[in-house]
Amino acid sequence: MIFHTLVSTDLSQMVVTFCKENGIYDFDCIQTPMKLLSGQPGNRQPTFPG
Repeated sequence: MIFHTLVSTDLSQMVVTFCKENGIYDFDCIQTPMKLLSGQPGNRQPTFPG
């Protein structure tokens, strides 16, 4: 499992894509809470392969 704390949305998305392609669990520890706090829709849930 990869817990990432990238502030850059582009880098964060690269990690998410890498994890999906390689069957690795990931959780974005920065972008997800920032979206929740700012009230932005489309919050990304942690991804799980399979």
